[in-house]
Amino acid sequence: MYTVRDILAIALAAILGVALLVAPAAVLRLQWFMFDPTSGRHGEWGNDDPREFDAKYLWIVRAIGVVVLAIGAAIVAVPHL
Repeated sequence: MYTVRDILAIALAAILGVALLVAPAAVLRLQWFMFDPTSGRHGEWGNDDPREFDAKYLWIVRAIGVVVLAIGAAIVAVPHL
């Protein structure tokens, strides 16, 4: 039987894992650590050019998404084992 905590963990893992797999560049843009003071922004609001990421960063984010989905699947599978 799943508790509310289990259901919330499964939902969070599913949403976060799919987001990491489907849109890794968008997830990287949302991370504060990718935008330091030397990121090339200019002016009050920065520039409007989309930031390009190396392919290795995108694959790392996708791999993290697979791990997150696997953790969610493990939470789903535990009561059935």
